Amino acid sequence: MWTDGQHEWRELSGRSRISTAAGTGHYVHVDRPDLAIKAIQRVTAQATPRW
Repeated sequence: MWTDGQHEWRELSGRSRISTAAGTGHYVHVDRPDLAIKAIQRVTAQATPRW
């Protein structure tokens, strides 16, 4: 049920994605900061104008 809900949220945007971080707990940013950094960089790259 939880996974279905996540996929419903993802459908609200053409830019969203679902990532699964094996071996992590609830605090992914603590367990795998590299993944959190990459996700933030992806979002900011999409939001930054390319002039």
